[in-house]
Amino acid sequence: MGNGFQDAPLKSLDIEAALKHWRNGEGATLTLDMYSHMSTGGGRVFDVDDFARDFYWAVEGKAAGTSVKFETNSIIRAEKNYKSAKYTTDYYYSNPSIEGAYVWGKTSAGFKGVVTVLDNRQLLITGEIRPYNEQFDFARNTWNPPLELARLLGRIWSGDGAGFNIRFVGRGRPIDGIYKLVNPSVLVHVKDREVTYRQAELQSLKDYGALQAERYAALSLEARDERVATRTSTRAPTFRQSENDSMVAYERQKVTETPSFRDSEIKSMRDYERQKAAAT
Repeated sequence: MGNGFQDAPLKSLDIEAALKHWRNGEGATLTLDMYSHMSTGGGRVFDVDDFARDFYWAVEGKAAGTSVKFETNSIIRAEKNYKSAKYTTDYYYSNPSIEGAYVWGKTSAGFKGVVTVLDNRQLLITGEIRPYNEQFDFARNTWNPPLELARLLGRIWSGDGAGFNIRFVGRGRPIDGIYKLVNPSVLVHVKDREVTYRQAELQSLKDYGALQAERYAALSLEARDERVATRTSTRAPTFRQSENDSMVAYERQKVTETPSFRDSEIKSMRDYERQKAAAT
């Protein structure tokens, strides 16, 4: 589930969770998983066609095959001279929702990735939709009297607490497909990008390599465990046991008869006589 901190971000933020952190969080920043937020949470209202106008002005007049990079981080965008694609939606009007309006109000997202110009006003769009960091409080930010009255009542009903920043971590919702610019503000999905045979082959090789690595690791662990078990079950002899074994071996050598030189000579003569008799 997560606790809302860096090591365990929340998957979503509803009214109950927001108020709990308002009352008990002492203003600490709350962390949310970006992908979950954009897929099933407050950011699910965004789609790639929200950035149609930004895409249009970025690629207008450019030849087929030209790629334009977009970035949501303003510092990186300025350093690399990338483009910006940002859209703000309003949970009060555009996407009316009591919970959405209470927690998010107006919320923004941007596109990070690459847009490549194709023929027939089509675009290959590859990247992700990412939310911008937010803040939860009851500060006035509109000129709408009924809305601000509701906000004031919500502040009174919520009790004492502290506003807090909302920070998103992870990856956004992926976008990878071909779209057509019908006009400067309308972007229509044509199809998802097809994976070439070579791409599929490379992915298969990558998956196979990962599988082999897992098997090798499992075998290595199994062999190690077997060695450990063998060493554990085979007890090493003590010094006293080794000393006793040496004495026993010595006594065996003493009682084993060793033939004298004369006995060996007689035995050799007998063997020689047998060989002569066998030859004749």
